[in-house]
Amino acid sequence: MDVLMVYALFATFTPLFLWIEYRKMAVIQLPLIVGMWSFLIIEIGGLTVNPIIYALSLSLLVINILYAHAALIVGLVNDSKMRGKLDDMSKAVSRTS
Repeated sequence: MDVLMVYALFATFTPLFLWIEYRKMAVIQLPLIVGMWSFLIIEIGGLTVNPIIYALSLSLLVINILYAHAALIVGLVNDSKMRGKLDDMSKAVSRTS
């Protein structure tokens, strides 16, 4: 559960980092964050809720995990500075092996 909480905190701040260059992606992620936190509150609080609400919040959590990873990849690939750093690292690794 600790790993899930750390992930939830990082996922909550992700739209702030995406806001300048990828505003549409940040806006799409906002409802997913609400669903993620609703699931965590249900689980941590031991609340009894309607199965439909539980399934919906669990689905939003899973979609948020997939979307956050896709956003990370898009951000890394489309950012020219980061792409340059990744190219430099891959060249350094290939030289050492």
